[in-house]
Amino acid sequence: MPLPLSFSPLNKLKRFKSLKLCISKSLLNAPSLYEAVSSLDHFHPKGIRLPSRVLAILLRHCSASKSYRESKLVHLHLKLTGFKRPTTYFANHLICMYFSCGNFVGARKVFDKMEARNLYSWNNMISGYVKLGMIKQARGVFDRMPERDLVLWNTMIVGYARNGVFGEALGFYGELRRLCIGYNGFSFASVLIICVKMKDFELSRQVHVQVLVVGFFTNVVVS
Repeated sequence: MPLPLSFSPLNKLKRFKSLKLCISKSLLNAPSLYEAVSSLDHFHPKGIRLPSRVLAILLRHCSASKSYRESKLVHLHLKLTGFKRPTTYFANHLICMYFSCGNFVGARKVFDKMEARNLYSWNNMISGYVKLGMIKQARGVFDRMPERDLVLWNTMIVGYARNGVFGEALGFYGELRRLCIGYNGFSFASVLIICVKMKDFELSRQVHVQVLVVGFFTNVVVS
């Protein structure tokens, strides 16, 4: 005897997707972040896994609000719904989230457990350490990287400059040019700021000449 249409597997799947959509909308429209995150407890016992997009939005909200309690709840939900080893996509969000909350230990644990890392993973770790003033740890991650792009070199230059380690910052800039990795407005702007702080007129003049030679004089950041 055929099943009634309302009990067919296809219809059940449609109803389940509709339910997830309604849940997702209610989560994102919750009056507060805590209320939205707290309601996650009702989903995993029922086997409901929310769309990746919704979970990513919650993680970004936790990062923006620097809410450590809510951050832990979202991470717990990921573990309970089958993400004990989160995908690279979620892991990158988690790293940003933990650093935003000042929890560099949590960020490092997520990073160390990643099965696959991309450039964003390494960049999130380095920029996270730099923002917390942990330049030694940032350098440790930088040295371990299999490949490095201009953004990461600039991040290290800025990190050393912010922490008053001008010699190291200039050393990174010199190495950047020696390896012909490239440069942009932020590279020159960072070094010029260092020159001002060091009150080094001769170095300022040399960098100014480099700016003119490569055609960055009209760059808004450098100007």
